[in-house]
Amino acid sequence: MGVGAASGAVAGAVGWVVPTLLPAGGPWGSGGIGALSGLLSSAAGQVVANLLTPCTPWHSGLGWAIATGVVTGGIAGGVGWLTLAIWGHPSARAANVTLDDFVQHAFGGDWEQYSLFLIKLRAGLPRQTSVAVRGSAVTGHNWLTGRAFDALGPGTSDIDLVLVGDEIMQQWNRFKIPGMYTASLGDTTPYVAPGLNPLRLELQAIAGRPVNIQAASQAYIKVRLWLQRTSYLWLVK
Repeated sequence: MGVGAASGAVAGAVGWVVPTLLPAGGPWGSGGIGALSGLLSSAAGQVVANLLTPCTPWHSGLGWAIATGVVTGGIAGGVGWLTLAIWGHPSARAANVTLDDFVQHAFGGDWEQYSLFLIKLRAGLPRQTSVAVRGSAVTGHNWLTGRAFDALGPGTSDIDLVLVGDEIMQQWNRFKIPGMYTASLGDTTPYVAPGLNPLRLELQAIAGRPVNIQAASQAYIKVRLWLQRTSYLWLVK
């Protein structure tokens, strides 16, 4: 039984890692995969332990091992998703980023195009809204694959904007963390902030590439900066 439980714990770690590899899976998807991996690993571990133990039926303690694996894996998967929701994806980590880097990556070094983008962005948001950019448009490469920004061709990589402010947060109807961190507004999710989507489309037209937008509270940003040391490149503060 101990071997099966240990196997469940190992499988739980798989459930925790799943959200990092599949960030769109959500809490139920992450927890479900963790639970399934826990079930299989615990069952296999317990059966092997029984077969190696003289005079022990192969199915001895199997039910308890399966239950332990499912619970351990499921909880770990859910915790993994929650960790990701609070701290964000590692793609947001960027050290020593500069505005020059962003303009070079996202606008091909065209400062006039960037200025038009920024003017449109400022004009479409409440005055007290801060704006940051993160991800490969800043770092120049994908955090997971290492693939360069626009490696698939000009305009194929996106710009990820984060808006900070209580008033702008009210534009969203879908949240990752209610009241603190929103779902992403993009081409496939215009319904999460329909009032803001026209601005997003105008920004896309200026940039010549996809633009995705999320909103976050000041508290969320401060916690994330402290815990993860995420480097946002602030465009408007």
